[in-house]
Amino acid sequence: MYKQYSDLSNLLLHNERAKHFYDSLEVPIQVAITTQEKDICSMKQLRDAAVNAMHIGKE
Repeated sequence: MYKQYSDLSNLLLHNERAKHFYDSLEVPIQVAITTQEKDICSMKQLRDAAVNAMHIGKE
């Protein structure tokens, strides 16, 4: 089970793995993810948002 945080900012502040993952993403993917900041509260949600943003960018 993934630990839940209040939002993306808290996740990145308190979860080093999530921060490293986020920092490794291309800037357009980061921007797309931050538009969903309130809905991303776990590492799984962050990964899912990144995958979705990558797919949307290819369409």
